[in-house]
Amino acid sequence: MTTAHGDNACIKNASTLHQTFMKFLSHLLLLLAAAPLCPAQNISFTLATPQPALIEVYSGSSASGDIDGDGDNDLLLVGLDPGRQTALYLNDGFGGFTEMTTPFPDASSSVTRFVDLDGDGDLDLFFSGLGSGVQEFAHIYVNDGQGSFTLLPNPALPQFQGTGVAIGDVDGDGDPDLLLAVRDQNDTFVADVFLNDGSAMFTAAGSTGFTPVEFGAVVFLDAEGDGDLDAIIAGTDQNGDPSTLLYLNDGGGIFAPDTVNIFVPLNANDVDVADTDGDGDLDILMSGTTDPFAVRTILYLNNGDGLFTELTATGLQDTFGGTNVMADLDNDGDPDLVIIGSQMGGLPNIYNIVYENLGGNIFIPTDTVGGEYIAV
Repeated sequence: MTTAHGDNACIKNASTLHQTFMKFLSHLLLLLAAAPLCPAQNISFTLATPQPALIEVYSGSSASGDIDGDGDNDLLLVGLDPGRQTALYLNDGFGGFTEMTTPFPDASSSVTRFVDLDGDGDLDLFFSGLGSGVQEFAHIYVNDGQGSFTLLPNPALPQFQGTGVAIGDVDGDGDPDLLLAVRDQNDTFVADVFLNDGSAMFTAAGSTGFTPVEFGAVVFLDAEGDGDLDAIIAGTDQNGDPSTLLYLNDGGGIFAPDTVNIFVPLNANDVDVADTDGDGDLDILMSGTTDPFAVRTILYLNNGDGLFTELTATGLQDTFGGTNVMADLDNDGDPDLVIIGSQMGGLPNIYNIVYENLGGNIFIPTDTVGGEYIAV
C-alpha cells in the first residue's frame, strides 16, 4: 500500500542526507563491531583498508550484535540503493565480514533491533519497515543460537514503517516488551504497549495515555530513579504539530503523561539517553524541528528525581533528519556524542560530528572521522 508516509516523506529532498548518514553509520558500526576494548585514548577513527564489501544504503536502518554466539558483533544493514536491500554479515573476529542467506525481506524505512525476545539466551530480531510491493510489515524472527532465523507470526502487531519503536521490560516480568508510536498500513495512528509473554508473542495492552505521533522517536529511560522504565515519545501528532512528552511508568506497564517537565515540542528525528554529566542518572539528547520551523539539538540534564533542565550554550550542532548516538568512544568513562543530520539552507547542509565529552558538561567537536562521512 502506498501512503503519504512512504520513503523519505518526512524529509523532503534529503536522500543525500540519508545516504551519507547510512554510509557513515555502517562504517561506524563496522569499527565498533571489530574493535577491541582499549584503555582511555583520544577519539580517532581510521577507515579500514581494504573495506569489506558492505552494501551502502540510505533510508533504512542497521543493527549490530553477536547473533552466532562466537563472541564478536555481526552486522545487519537495510535500506535503498536504489532498490530495497537487506544484508546480514557474520564477523570472523578479525574484521572480515561474510554475507549470509536469510529469510529477511528487502526493505526500507525500517527499524531493526537485535534483542533476546524469547528468553533463550541468544539474539532475536525485531524488523519493521516498507517491503516489496510498498507494503508495511512488522516481523519477529527467532534465532536458533547459531545465527539462523525463523519468522514467528505475531498477529497482534500492527504493520508499519517508521522509527517510533522502543524495546524494554515495562511490566517487570523479566522479558522485553514493545512500545510503538507509529502510523500503520491503514493510516491509523498507533501508540500502545505490546506485552511479551516470554516466548516472543506480543499482546496489545490497550494503553490510552499516549499522544499518538508519527515520524518520531521513542526511548525508554528510568527518569525518576524508581527502577522502572519510563518513556520519551517525540514526533508529529495527528494535527501535524510537534510533540515531545515524558510518560511515567507505575511499575506495571501503565503509563501516564508527566505533568512537571515541559520539553520543546519537536518533530523529533532522534532521541538518545545517557549519563552525560556522571551524576548517576540518565540525561536526554534530542534533535528535530519545531513549529514555526527551526532546527534544534537539545541536551536535557536530569536532577535525579525526574526533573529535566535544558543545558544552554552547549555548542552542539542543530540538526534534523539524522540520528544521535551517545557512547564512550575514548574509553574514559563518560559518553561522547555523535550527531548526524542536516541544517536546511538551500541544499541540505549535512553534518556528521563527533563530540568528545570533557566532563563538566563541556563537549568539543573532533574532526577525526574524515572523508565523505564527516563534515565539521
